[in-house]
Amino acid sequence: MAITGQTFTKAFVVAGQKFYAADFLVLIAEMQALNDEVVSEAIANAGNQSVGGVKTFSSVPVFSAGANMGSAKVTAVLDPTANQDAATKAYVDIQERIKCWGKITHPTTLSTGSQNISGVTNPVTGKYVVSWDTNFASEDYSVVFSTRHVAAATRFGRITAQTLTSVTIEFRSASSAANVDGFNVIAFGAQ
Repeated sequence: MAITGQTFTKAFVVAGQKFYAADFLVLIAEMQALNDEVVSEAIANAGNQSVGGVKTFSSVPVFSAGANMGSAKVTAVLDPTANQDAATKAYVDIQERIKCWGKITHPTTLSTGSQNISGVTNPVTGKYVVSWDTNFASEDYSVVFSTRHVAAATRFGRITAQTLTSVTIEFRSASSAANVDGFNVIAFGAQ
């Protein structure tokens, strides 16, 4: 039955209310307009589309062709843990300053995750030589270290030699040279 161009005078009763065919035409037009509005606000699966406002995703979006930020900043980025992770400016700046770091356990075990340390030797009691993978540009670099010693006896340390290729740290107990359970070392400077 064609509706367009015809006039209906017969009423239909739905849920106790009278409706005329013209009422149904209005209802159909309103439903189509509502559907068009919902479709226009949906995020398209393909093609270009500008999406405004804050959108929350239940999983991480995947950008198959890269992500052009249009000069906008990416914020709230965590420090990287994998080689391909994004990094904040603050994280990169710190990495630029700290050239070497490591955790050494007696006698010469270098922990995983150490950076720019080629090795450690313990030539005599209390003396540790930390060698760098990359030489420093001058001997004017800074070294910071901390001792890890669980025994009751206190250990004191000092830097006794510093070259382009290594630093020597010597530890003592109250009266003589003494080994430590381990130490941490960080070096800052130009390489």
